[in-house]
Amino acid sequence: MQTWNDLKRGHNERARYVVCPPPEVLPQLDAEQMAVLKKWAKPDSERRTRAALFKEAGKLSIERAEALCEKLLIKGWLFRREQLIGGTWLWQSITWLELDKLQGLLGLSSAQKRQRDRHELLSASAAWLASRRESVESSALDPDLLDELEQALADLSQHKSLRQEYLAARLSLLEAIAAWHDAGKQGIRQNFALHARGWTKSLKAADWRWLESAFDLERIGIGRFAPIAWLAGDVTLNWGGKIVRRGNSALPGCAGIGSAAIKWYNRSQAMVAGRKQSKL
Repeated sequence: MQTWNDLKRGHNERARYVVCPPPEVLPQLDAEQMAVLKKWAKPDSERRTRAALFKEAGKLSIERAEALCEKLLIKGWLFRREQLIGGTWLWQSITWLELDKLQGLLGLSSAQKRQRDRHELLSASAAWLASRRESVESSALDPDLLDELEQALADLSQHKSLRQEYLAARLSLLEAIAAWHDAGKQGIRQNFALHARGWTKSLKAADWRWLESAFDLERIGIGRFAPIAWLAGDVTLNWGGKIVRRGNSALPGCAGIGSAAIKWYNRSQAMVAGRKQSKL
């Protein structure tokens, strides 16, 4: 026989639960009820209202949703707050008794697991930063970059509402920034994105805003734009042994072109974007 425990909670209200050992396994449910239970248990809130649960039940009938709640009550997964209405006790909300355990059995991420995973991510990054500080030669260390890395890690540690996948992505960018600097690399943002994640468009606007707030990207060698030389007049370029005839045009990424590589046919000038005009 089922043993109920009813605790009075004010006028015409009670909390009902079952006296039994803590549950260790899920109740026997069909696929439809199991899908609904996953929806019910997914939020981290221990208290759920009847209206919210029935809304999440979707196409599951009220009778089957009631039966699911009853099974969970009997197996000791929850207690119900009930109210006496018109001579009948109707449950108004539930409170999970073993939510973390239930989420684990259902394959859901629990708040405790996310907290443990977050702690492991931050601890690993802190250990990496300490190791880098000790292993990189002092002459190669950029004290400003070290300060930026430490401050960025501290800020991420305090940002507790940041979703775990975003936290992991930003922690990986800290290592990518350090590796870029230690290798003495120079380039534009697409080059760094390729270095960090293997694709030039892998970093979104939010990633760049965060990087800009945490690092002096120009100092580290990550430029916003590629250098462009604007040529006016008819010229011939000796480009790696290949002769190229050009008229008025812009040559992106050609900061390394020397004046000896350009033969001028008409008196003309070249201008590097963002710099003062000068004759080659």
